[in-house]
Amino acid sequence: MKILIGTKNSAKFNRYKTILSQMPDLEVLSLRDIYITLPIIIEDGMTAEENASKKARAYAKSTGLPTLSVDEALYMGGLSPEQQPGTNVRRYMGKELTDDELLNLYLKRIKNIPPENRTATWIFAICLVLPNGQEFSAKVQLCEKFLEDPSLPIVPGYPLSSIIYNPLIGKIYRDFTPEEESKRLHPIYEKVSKIIQAAKCL
Repeated sequence: MKILIGTKNSAKFNRYKTILSQMPDLEVLSLRDIYITLPIIIEDGMTAEENASKKARAYAKSTGLPTLSVDEALYMGGLSPEQQPGTNVRRYMGKELTDDELLNLYLKRIKNIPPENRTATWIFAICLVLPNGQEFSAKVQLCEKFLEDPSLPIVPGYPLSSIIYNPLIGKIYRDFTPEEESKRLHPIYEKVSKIIQAAKCL
């Protein structure tokens, strides 16, 4: 079964390719492997679920391939609902931020939050859309913490990994070993696996 990962973010693609590579009989493709004009997708959904579905549907329709899209939303302790990044993790005041800009923005945000309230709650919305339009979806929540002293250099595509601490593993995300990264992502792997197995059974 061929499956397209619907993201232009190379770090994201590598993350989900690693997850999918653990599953048998899957050929994982990136958008760079597709030699047709792909649609421009505006991620204007109010939730991660809406954005994941929008991307997976658009790419599945244009390529004729089963497409997996995973979108994220971030909710920070100590901020009001109006201040939450939500689905706009990389955008601020209508602008798409560079990795350095993004890291600096979040460092400024957490300075005004008491250390005990610097929680980082991630919502991962997973969506698989088949060429016939059938959709499978799931959601995973991960709870971590922000630190104010970044671990450098930053990981291209994932600058926040320099200031996010996982209490279960006891390390900053940027410094995870591959095994620790797999442990962090295991809940996502389980959901993705169930979705793909359900699609294969059709």
